[in-house]
Amino acid sequence: MRIDITLRKLLSKHKHTCLTLTLLSISLISCEKLVNVPPPNNELVTESMFASNSTANSAALGLYQKVSDLNISYDLTRILGLYSDELLLYNQSTNDIDLYRNDLQPDNPYAYSMWNSLYQMSYHANSLINGIKNSESLNANLKNQIIGESLFFRGLCHFWLFSLYGEIPLQISTDYTVNAKLNRSDSSSVISNIIQDLLESEKLVNESYVGKDGLTTTNEKGRVNKIVVKSLLSKVYLQIGNYEKAVEYSTQVINSGLFSTTSELTTFFLKNSNEAIFQITIEPNNTTDAINFVLTTTPTDVSLDTSFVKTFSPEDQRVQSWVGSLDVDDNRYYFPYKYKNASVTDPSTEYLTLLRISEQYLIRAEALAKNNKLEDAKIDLNKIRNRSGLPNTAAVTQETLVDSIYQEVKWETFGEWMNGWLALKRYSKFDAHMSEISAMKGGQWQPYKRVFPVPQREIDANRNLLPQNKEY
Repeated sequence: MRIDITLRKLLSKHKHTCLTLTLLSISLISCEKLVNVPPPNNELVTESMFASNSTANSAALGLYQKVSDLNISYDLTRILGLYSDELLLYNQSTNDIDLYRNDLQPDNPYAYSMWNSLYQMSYHANSLINGIKNSESLNANLKNQIIGESLFFRGLCHFWLFSLYGEIPLQISTDYTVNAKLNRSDSSSVISNIIQDLLESEKLVNESYVGKDGLTTTNEKGRVNKIVVKSLLSKVYLQIGNYEKAVEYSTQVINSGLFSTTSELTTFFLKNSNEAIFQITIEPNNTTDAINFVLTTTPTDVSLDTSFVKTFSPEDQRVQSWVGSLDVDDNRYYFPYKYKNASVTDPSTEYLTLLRISEQYLIRAEALAKNNKLEDAKIDLNKIRNRSGLPNTAAVTQETLVDSIYQEVKWETFGEWMNGWLALKRYSKFDAHMSEISAMKGGQWQPYKRVFPVPQREIDANRNLLPQNKEY
């Protein structure tokens, strides 16, 4: 136990103070590998990776591994949890305080970190697409699966980037001379490209879940298949206000019968749970989310915001199952406890859950409510409320029902990727809510802060990214 705690503290200590250097190191190491070493497992290196099924599949698995290696789940959760209303800050570095108080400037490393990680992911996906398409020696089903997976991740990365930065450059090439001069695309073009990637992905990937070889069916939920793509499409359509399509795709996922949500909330984030639609396999150890969020001593970085915890009803079982607490002297600290296994030496028992069935019910509920189909929306909302130990909603009007669904989404999805942030951006009272939250943190909210600034280092390298987001 002492070893685990020491390692966790070491990871936490260095993660935030050396953020920019760490990210730069990752890029430099990757470039060095591209030039100097023979093709290893899970690294996209040269055209030789696409000469056989096994090496091409290994390169595809590297795309999944990158989600874990780049700590994307933890970084999205921490950065947006601090920026919004989920996390309290104890770390007193200037960059962290500016993030927390919604005073993010273009030269802040947090403006750069997710830009860098998500474009690394997108580039890896593009490399796979190009390499696989040009290969004539691969199994046809495997080719389709890998191209479909790559389109899924490229669409996902562009969706996250768009949700953070607004208008973004669409990176769909591996040609660095092209990427170095990209302009930012307007919102409609970005959205169209995301949808196009996902629809094409849906056509190409397998109907069933496949295993590590990319061909054999499995009970593991660690690779993209058609139902995974449909789940993301429902989420994207909801976010852009296409409620009919959000209902269509969420209904297909719910009616598949492949998943179920129960009152056994502690099982939701375990490997291959019935709740999970798509999980990022974490092996051999456990999630960075648990390692960094689970408290064993007085927090020195972040904790779950007490004000947020108090919004839960006492009978809500999610508080019992997903909110941890630690008492130190006379103080009680809360932390996200969806991922519980914080050991860095024990075998993994939990996978990063990217998509799950309860969210699909809430997506459909919100889309139905916004299309004024209130009774149908209540059925889906109450399914999630009832399994959480809560009574049926008391909402009657469209406005109160939509607000109730928003609050339910916040309770249900806190501490998961950027789900809370996406819900906030759909909330009709978003600016009023964030004005109150920012003031409590010592900041001042302005509507332009709905999007992050384009990183200054990216603008310095490519003036085509100008103009900067307004007011920054």
